[in-house]
Amino acid sequence: MARIKLLDANSAQGNAKQILTAVNKQFGWLPNIFKAMSNSPASLDAYIRFNEALSNGSLSPAHRELIAVSVAKHNGCEYCQSAHEQFGKKAGLSDQDINLSFKWDSSNSQNKALLAFTQQVIKSQGAVSDQDLNAIRTAGFSDAQVIEIISHIALNTFTNFFNNVFKPENDFSPSHA
Repeated sequence: MARIKLLDANSAQGNAKQILTAVNKQFGWLPNIFKAMSNSPASLDAYIRFNEALSNGSLSPAHRELIAVSVAKHNGCEYCQSAHEQFGKKAGLSDQDINLSFKWDSSNSQNKALLAFTQQVIKSQGAVSDQDLNAIRTAGFSDAQVIEIISHIALNTFTNFFNNVFKPENDFSPSHA
């Protein structure tokens, strides 16, 4: 049971009404995370803008979803894990890709480097070594993409913590593993 009131476009205040209407149009339904987050129009707006900006970045959708699903698993966020397993499949990830990402692993060398770097950023709270930074660059990621990786970690950590605190009902298919 949610620990916060779930709002919709009719009950939300300020620009949250417009955001919820746009999200409903985009998804064809309104996920509970947005209904819960709309209690703070400023936070909802910040999340939407950050997410939209990063979706226009240079990381592939599959790379973004690998980060999201592995961070959700690490942070124990069933809601985000379920959502990003679905989004990951739409981005071309297989069940094997997703399951391996839970262990910061991949059968693809570039994805493996991405996940290893993501794990190191989290584990070291950003204090990665020169070796860690060189490894992600050697795997073919530009400095702009490294910055985006860090940004995706931050964005996903926000939604993981949000859902772990407020526990909106998971309206995505339950995750596996």
